[in-house]
Amino acid sequence: MTAATSPLATDAAHNAVPASGPADIASMRPRAGRWLALAGILGIAWPAAFVLADAPLARWLAAHKLPDVPSKFFEAAEPLGTIYGHLIVFGLVFALDPLQRRRLPRIVAAAWLGGMAANIVKLFLARTRPKYADLAALDWSAGFVGVLPFGAGGSRFQSFPSAHTASAVALCLALGLVYPRGRAVFVTLAICAGLQRLTSHSHYLSDVVAGALLGLLVAGVLCGPGPLGRVFDRYEATTP
Repeated sequence: MTAATSPLATDAAHNAVPASGPADIASMRPRAGRWLALAGILGIAWPAAFVLADAPLARWLAAHKLPDVPSKFFEAAEPLGTIYGHLIVFGLVFALDPLQRRRLPRIVAAAWLGGMAANIVKLFLARTRPKYADLAALDWSAGFVGVLPFGAGGSRFQSFPSAHTASAVALCLALGLVYPRGRAVFVTLAICAGLQRLTSHSHYLSDVVAGALLGLLVAGVLCGPGPLGRVFDRYEATTP
Protein backbone atom coordinates (compact mmCIF):
# COMPACT_ATOMS: atom_id res chain seq x y z
CA MET A 1 0.00 0.00 0.00
CA THR A 2 1.45 3.35 -0.99
CA ALA A 3 1.61 6.43 1.22
CA ALA A 4 -0.86 8.15 -1.09
CA THR A 5 -3.53 5.57 -0.39
CA SER A 6 -2.75 4.57 3.18
CA PRO A 7 -5.35 5.28 5.88
CA LEU A 8 -2.80 7.29 7.86
CA ALA A 9 -2.06 9.54 4.91
CA THR A 10 -5.78 9.98 4.23
CA ASP A 11 -6.48 10.90 7.86
CA ALA A 12 -3.55 13.34 7.95
CA ALA A 13 -4.76 15.06 4.81
CA HIS A 14 -8.29 15.28 6.17
CA ASN A 15 -7.26 16.75 9.53
CA ALA A 16 -4.55 19.13 8.33
CA VAL A 17 -5.18 22.86 8.65
CA PRO A 18 -4.33 24.46 5.32
CA ALA A 19 -1.49 26.95 5.28
CA SER A 20 -2.67 30.32 4.10
CA GLY A 21 -2.67 33.95 5.03
CA PRO A 22 -4.95 36.46 6.72
CA ALA A 23 -8.09 35.05 5.11
CA ASP A 24 -7.44 31.70 6.77
CA ILE A 25 -7.12 33.21 10.26
CA ALA A 26 -10.05 35.53 9.60
CA SER A 27 -12.24 32.57 8.75
CA MET A 28 -11.31 30.86 12.03
CA ARG A 29 -11.87 33.85 14.32
CA PRO A 30 -14.88 33.65 16.64
CA ARG A 31 -17.44 36.35 16.00
CA ALA A 32 -16.61 39.65 17.67
CA GLY A 33 -19.96 39.59 19.43
CA ARG A 34 -18.98 36.46 21.31
CA TRP A 35 -15.76 38.04 22.58
CA LEU A 36 -17.61 41.17 23.65
CA ALA A 37 -20.35 39.17 25.34
CA LEU A 38 -17.81 37.12 27.28
CA ALA A 39 -15.91 40.26 28.27
CA GLY A 40 -19.17 41.79 29.48
CA ILE A 41 -20.02 38.70 31.51
CA LEU A 42 -16.60 38.69 33.17
CA GLY A 43 -16.82 42.44 33.77
CA ILE A 44 -20.10 41.96 35.63
CA ALA A 45 -18.88 38.83 37.41
CA TRP A 46 -15.86 40.58 38.93
CA PRO A 47 -17.70 42.97 41.31
CA ALA A 48 -20.24 40.25 42.09
CA ALA A 49 -17.44 37.86 43.06
CA PHE A 50 -15.69 40.55 45.10
CA VAL A 51 -18.78 41.51 47.07
CA LEU A 52 -20.53 38.17 47.42
CA ALA A 53 -18.05 35.32 47.09
CA ASP A 54 -14.43 36.20 47.84
CA ALA A 55 -14.41 35.95 51.62
CA PRO A 56 -16.91 33.09 52.10
CA LEU A 57 -15.40 30.99 49.32
CA ALA A 58 -11.86 31.51 50.66
CA ARG A 59 -13.03 30.41 54.11
CA TRP A 60 -14.80 27.36 52.69
CA LEU A 61 -11.79 26.27 50.66
CA ALA A 62 -9.54 26.70 53.70
CA ALA A 63 -11.84 24.46 55.74
CA HIS A 64 -12.44 21.74 53.15
CA LYS A 65 -10.14 19.48 51.16
CA LEU A 66 -11.11 18.72 47.57
CA PRO A 67 -11.17 15.10 46.38
CA ASP A 68 -7.90 13.95 44.84
CA VAL A 69 -9.14 13.56 41.26
CA PRO A 70 -10.29 17.14 40.60
CA SER A 71 -7.48 18.54 42.71
CA LYS A 72 -4.81 16.70 40.70
CA PHE A 73 -6.47 17.65 37.42
CA PHE A 74 -6.41 21.32 38.42
CA GLU A 75 -2.76 20.97 39.42
CA ALA A 76 -1.95 19.42 36.04
CA ALA A 77 -3.45 22.44 34.24
CA GLU A 78 -1.62 25.04 36.37
CA PRO A 79 1.61 25.04 34.27
CA LEU A 80 -0.35 26.60 31.40
CA GLY A 81 0.02 29.82 33.37
CA THR A 82 3.81 29.47 33.75
CA ILE A 83 6.77 29.92 31.44
CA TYR A 84 7.63 26.22 31.84
CA GLY A 85 4.26 25.11 30.58
CA HIS A 86 4.42 27.70 27.82
CA LEU A 87 7.74 26.37 26.55
CA ILE A 88 6.33 22.85 26.40
CA VAL A 89 3.34 24.07 24.36
CA PHE A 90 5.52 26.15 22.04
CA GLY A 91 7.86 23.22 21.54
CA LEU A 92 4.98 20.88 20.69
CA VAL A 93 3.57 23.27 18.10
CA PHE A 94 7.01 23.77 16.58
CA ALA A 95 7.85 20.07 16.46
CA LEU A 96 4.49 18.58 15.50
CA ASP A 97 2.92 21.14 13.17
CA PRO A 98 5.39 22.79 10.77
CA LEU A 99 2.53 24.45 8.87
CA GLN A 100 1.58 26.42 11.98
CA ARG A 101 5.06 27.50 13.09
CA ARG A 102 4.29 30.86 11.51
CA ARG A 103 1.59 31.31 14.18
CA LEU A 104 4.00 30.84 17.08
CA PRO A 105 4.86 34.55 17.52
CA ARG A 106 1.18 35.31 18.04
CA ILE A 107 0.77 32.42 20.49
CA VAL A 108 3.91 33.42 22.42
CA ALA A 109 2.83 37.06 22.56
CA ALA A 110 -0.60 36.13 23.89
CA ALA A 111 0.74 33.88 26.64
CA TRP A 112 3.43 36.26 27.86
CA LEU A 113 1.62 39.57 27.43
CA GLY A 114 -1.39 38.16 29.25
CA GLY A 115 0.74 37.42 32.29
CA MET A 116 2.65 40.69 32.00
CA ALA A 117 -0.59 42.69 31.94
CA ALA A 118 -1.67 41.09 35.21
CA ASN A 119 1.73 41.66 36.80
CA ILE A 120 1.58 45.34 35.89
CA VAL A 121 -1.79 45.67 37.63
CA LYS A 122 -0.29 44.00 40.71
CA LEU A 123 2.13 46.93 41.00
CA PHE A 124 -0.78 49.31 41.58
CA LEU A 125 -2.95 47.32 44.00
CA ALA A 126 -1.77 45.31 47.02
CA ARG A 127 -3.95 42.42 48.11
CA THR A 128 -2.99 39.74 50.60
CA ARG A 129 -3.23 36.23 49.20
CA PRO A 130 -5.77 33.99 50.98
CA LYS A 131 -3.02 31.66 52.25
CA TYR A 132 -1.49 34.59 54.18
CA ALA A 133 -4.70 36.38 55.21
CA ASP A 134 -6.61 36.14 58.47
CA LEU A 135 -9.72 34.75 56.81
CA ALA A 136 -11.78 34.80 60.00
CA ALA A 137 -11.32 38.56 60.27
CA LEU A 138 -11.71 39.26 56.54
CA ASP A 139 -14.04 42.24 56.03
CA TRP A 140 -15.57 43.95 53.00
CA SER A 141 -12.12 44.97 51.71
CA ALA A 142 -11.34 41.26 51.16
CA GLY A 143 -7.60 41.55 51.60
CA PHE A 144 -6.88 44.79 49.73
CA VAL A 145 -4.28 46.59 51.83
CA GLY A 146 -2.83 49.38 49.71
CA VAL A 147 -2.56 51.36 46.51
CA LEU A 148 0.62 51.84 44.45
CA PRO A 149 2.72 49.34 46.42
CA PHE A 150 5.05 48.81 43.44
CA GLY A 151 5.89 45.30 44.63
CA ALA A 152 6.48 46.13 48.29
CA GLY A 153 6.02 43.08 50.48
CA GLY A 154 6.64 40.62 47.68
CA SER A 155 4.39 37.89 46.35
CA ARG A 156 2.22 37.57 49.45
CA PHE A 157 0.63 40.95 48.64
CA GLN A 158 0.23 40.29 44.90
CA SER A 159 -3.05 38.44 44.85
CA PHE A 160 -4.89 40.74 42.44
CA PRO A 161 -5.27 39.83 39.63
CA SER A 162 -4.24 36.25 38.88
CA ALA A 163 -1.37 36.34 36.38
CA HIS A 164 -1.50 32.55 36.02
CA THR A 165 -5.12 32.77 34.91
CA ALA A 166 -4.52 35.73 32.59
CA SER A 167 -1.65 33.94 30.89
CA ALA A 168 -3.46 30.60 30.62
CA VAL A 169 -6.60 32.20 29.20
CA ALA A 170 -4.70 34.25 26.62
CA LEU A 171 -2.62 31.21 25.61
CA CYS A 172 -5.63 28.92 25.28
CA LEU A 173 -7.61 31.47 23.27
CA ALA A 174 -4.68 31.91 20.89
CA LEU A 175 -4.38 28.14 20.54
CA GLY A 176 -8.09 27.97 19.87
CA LEU A 177 -7.66 30.41 17.00
CA VAL A 178 -4.98 28.25 15.39
CA TYR A 179 -6.64 24.93 16.24
CA PRO A 180 -10.41 25.54 16.19
CA ARG A 181 -11.27 21.89 16.75
CA GLY A 182 -9.56 22.04 20.12
CA ARG A 183 -11.35 25.11 21.47
CA ALA A 184 -13.47 23.20 23.97
CA VAL A 185 -10.37 21.45 25.31
CA PHE A 186 -8.39 24.68 25.55
CA VAL A 187 -11.21 26.50 27.34
CA THR A 188 -11.56 23.61 29.79
CA LEU A 189 -7.82 23.68 30.52
CA ALA A 190 -7.88 27.45 31.09
CA ILE A 191 -10.78 27.08 33.52
CA CYS A 192 -8.94 24.32 35.38
CA ALA A 193 -5.83 26.49 35.63
CA GLY A 194 -7.95 29.24 37.17
CA LEU A 195 -9.58 26.83 39.60
CA GLN A 196 -6.16 25.67 40.72
CA ARG A 197 -5.38 29.21 41.82
CA LEU A 198 -8.43 29.03 44.09
CA THR A 199 -7.81 25.57 45.51
CA SER A 200 -4.15 26.36 46.20
CA HIS A 201 -5.31 29.36 48.28
CA SER A 202 -3.24 31.67 46.06
CA HIS A 203 -6.13 33.85 44.90
CA TYR A 204 -9.68 34.93 45.60
CA LEU A 205 -12.42 34.29 43.06
CA SER A 206 -12.43 37.91 41.90
CA ASP A 207 -8.66 37.69 41.26
CA VAL A 208 -9.25 34.76 38.93
CA VAL A 209 -12.16 36.47 37.18
CA ALA A 210 -10.08 39.63 36.69
CA GLY A 211 -7.20 37.56 35.35
CA ALA A 212 -9.52 35.81 32.91
CA LEU A 213 -10.83 39.18 31.72
CA LEU A 214 -7.30 40.49 31.18
CA GLY A 215 -6.34 37.34 29.29
CA LEU A 216 -9.43 37.67 27.12
CA LEU A 217 -8.64 41.31 26.33
CA VAL A 218 -5.01 40.56 25.46
CA ALA A 219 -6.03 37.66 23.23
CA GLY A 220 -8.66 39.84 21.58
CA VAL A 221 -6.08 42.51 20.76
CA LEU A 222 -3.55 40.03 19.36
CA CYS A 223 -5.91 37.57 17.69
CA GLY A 224 -8.77 39.83 16.64
CA PRO A 225 -9.14 41.92 13.47
CA GLY A 226 -7.65 45.07 15.04
CA PRO A 227 -4.31 46.73 14.21
CA LEU A 228 -2.09 44.31 16.14
CA GLY A 229 -4.03 41.34 14.90
CA ARG A 230 -3.49 42.50 11.33
CA VAL A 231 0.25 42.86 11.99
CA PHE A 232 0.38 39.17 12.87
CA ASP A 233 -1.88 38.36 9.90
CA ARG A 234 0.58 39.99 7.50
CA TYR A 235 3.58 38.32 9.13
CA GLU A 236 1.95 34.90 8.94
CA ALA A 237 0.91 35.45 5.33
CA THR A 238 4.48 36.17 4.23
CA THR A 239 6.31 33.60 6.37
CA PRO A 240 6.96 30.22 4.73
